[in-house]
Amino acid sequence: MTTQNISKYISDTKRNILTADVSNNTFAHAIDTNELLLKRDGSWIEWRFDHNTGFYQLPGTDIVLNHTPLTHLDISDTNTRIHNSDGVDARVGTMGVDRVYAQAGSWSMSNNSDQAPPSYHDSLINNKPGLSFTKNNSLVTTDPHVRQRVYHGDFTTFIVVMLHKYYVSLDSSELHDNVDRVIDGMLWGSHAVHHGVDGQGGSNIGMWYDRGVGYMHIRPMGMGMHQSHYTQIRSTNEPFLSGTDLSITPMVICSQYHAAHNGVGHSNESSDVFMNISSNMASVNVCNYQSYTATSNNYMHTLNGLRIGGKGGFNLGEFIIFNSALSIDEIDTVGSHLATKWGSVWQS
Repeated sequence: MTTQNISKYISDTKRNILTADVSNNTFAHAIDTNELLLKRDGSWIEWRFDHNTGFYQLPGTDIVLNHTPLTHLDISDTNTRIHNSDGVDARVGTMGVDRVYAQAGSWSMSNNSDQAPPSYHDSLINNKPGLSFTKNNSLVTTDPHVRQRVYHGDFTTFIVVMLHKYYVSLDSSELHDNVDRVIDGMLWGSHAVHHGVDGQGGSNIGMWYDRGVGYMHIRPMGMGMHQSHYTQIRSTNEPFLSGTDLSITPMVICSQYHAAHNGVGHSNESSDVFMNISSNMASVNVCNYQSYTATSNNYMHTLNGLRIGGKGGFNLGEFIIFNSALSIDEIDTVGSHLATKWGSVWQS
């Protein structure tokens, strides 16, 4: 929101501001709490520059969030620009990807110099374009101000992915449907983190997975996270029981790191997870069917640049990350939109 959108500015105590008869787009400074407030749609919201809070309308929709993303990559949208090593539009045919320019957040990403780039395909996920990551393909942020900055606080991410099947071996790029082989991989994380194993990456957040005979585990990364923390997807639970096979269907995965438990993926906060006042939580929510929340005390969660891929294989459709905690209703709105868009499922 720019200054010409502000209809009025007031400075008063927070109590007086909240009861003031003012119009939408009034900007206020609470002199007793030092908070910045904005009136929008008849309600006051806190304006938090440290959490990158603003407004963001998901492209092509009427969904408006009270948050702006750190970055938003949508491979199906030409506003996310994709170039090959010659600086040519990689959307022309099937090409290796050298650089991806986000359509929001202004972050650019390039293939890691010591690894092969992912490839672009114009019909990869339910007839929509996508990027195919195999073996050690990865994209990392290139901007020095992004790589050198440590982001902290709350985070909410959405990723639309289809996991590949199995490798003949972990050192091979050949895909093979071998149900006796276990494979793991990294979906996203800080640019210095390759894949998640017991505390790998320290406080840096991220997400990795492993899969074997009849199961898939989607795992959060970060301080306090280890092998026992995961959302389990198998043929004996939903949404398989309702007829959706997530091994061949795109998954919409939401993860959140938050200093105060807000019940993401849980209907009963008090019984699902025990929270101390100083607790931090990391949650993984797959299609709003399967979820897991891990809690830890006095740990800081950070993001230092961004890496997508780095090990394993998957097809990427879309990725959004916010440096703020979206509400349960906002997560449900975004998740449902992404599921409809990419031919996935989202439990309402």
